[in-house]
Amino acid sequence: MEIIFESDRFNIQDENSSVFGKSVVNWLKAKLFERGIKPSVEQKEWGWLLKLDQHHITIYIGISTEWKDLENLNDRMIAWRCFTGYKLNLTGKILNIFGKLEYESQLNKINWLLKEIISNEDGVKIINVNENIYGREIKFS
Repeated sequence: MEIIFESDRFNIQDENSSVFGKSVVNWLKAKLFERGIKPSVEQKEWGWLLKLDQHHITIYIGISTEWKDLENLNDRMIAWRCFTGYKLNLTGKILNIFGKLEYESQLNKINWLLKEIISNEDGVKIINVNENIYGREIKFS
């Protein structure tokens, strides 16, 4: 799944990172913590990655920027791209081959939760939701 959203509440001007989105990932991490989900956070060259280690599967939530106007850099010129993916560990791959692992339900739960968090937040406007980006294993380096 992929959600593109915009908001004035995230201030890229105050970020001390070479990659924009630290305020977004901290906000999302706090919202997940409120729901009992404790992801780890990694900075990547393309954005930020929240990792949720679950039984035989790691679910990824990526946060990156979508530039709306490259000529005028300010907070209103950026939209945020939130996307999900997963990676099965070896046991998960074997269980999946034999139809014994239902990772889709775990991924669907996170996708639904992300849509709920983002759509219910004051000052956040969803631009686009693409639910067809689903069911594929993502390889992150």
